[in-house]
Amino acid sequence: MMAQTILVGGTEIAATAIAAEAQNHPSDNPEAAWIAAAEALAVRQLLLNEADRLGIVAPEMSDPQGRRLVDEDARIEAL
Repeated sequence: MMAQTILVGGTEIAATAIAAEAQNHPSDNPEAAWIAAAEALAVRQLLLNEADRLGIVAPEMSDPQGRRLVDEDARIEAL
């Protein structure tokens, strides 16, 4: 199951991106962390696809600590 790319709405999410995201999904089972990371990135991509469909442009936004959000995160927040 691990070390595979996934395809979401025509966008490929590389195994390296999933591996990097897996650190945010701690688990005693590496496969469970991999699956949770892949799911999180798939949902993120679906949200970005919807923002694209609606033509949402990234407004300048900050998180509660005052750090500027990257454009993709701002577009998801605006959605």
